[in-house]
Amino acid sequence: MSRRRRATPIQFAFADDGRILVLTRDGKIHRLGADGSPGESLLVTSPATDDANHGAKFPGFAPALGGLLITDPPKGQVHRVTTNPLRIQRSFAVPGSPTKIASSVFEEHEH
Repeated sequence: MSRRRRATPIQFAFADDGRILVLTRDGKIHRLGADGSPGESLLVTSPATDDANHGAKFPGFAPALGGLLITDPPKGQVHRVTTNPLRIQRSFAVPGSPTKIASSVFEEHEH
């Protein structure tokens, strides 16, 4: 009996619709049902690498207004990904090898 090898999870978050988003070491983002049922997957970044001189370079992501910002350290890019459906909307070149990212969302309101 053959078993499918699963990629190691790096990071988890919830999408706006309550589904679970999982970034795996192979560079894919997976959208799972709230009950953990399999859903859509998309290859977004280069696989995580182990650099003996500088340690591991893992991609990271942050939820951002109906989507995700996902880092791609080997390519020096950040990708904007929509979550329903999973799709790369835009890519940005950034200096260096981005690994961590944060996003802030402020709702407008009147005082």
